[in-house]
Amino acid sequence: MSRRFNTHNRFAAELDSAPSRLEELTLHHRLEERERRASGWRRNLSVAALLVVAVLVTMFIAR
Repeated sequence: MSRRFNTHNRFAAELDSAPSRLEELTLHHRLEERERRASGWRRNLSVAALLVVAVLVTMFIAR
């Protein structure tokens, strides 16, 4: 009879181990995500600007 009671809650551990997505609903998390994306855009644009400057300098020197 004790064997029957051992399996009555066999899925509880799986539910507790699932990652929570409640953090995604908070304003703080959304602001952090927006800032992370903005910093990525700034980095990409600065690399592109440096590449353009390098090409322009190379073209000027090659003349």
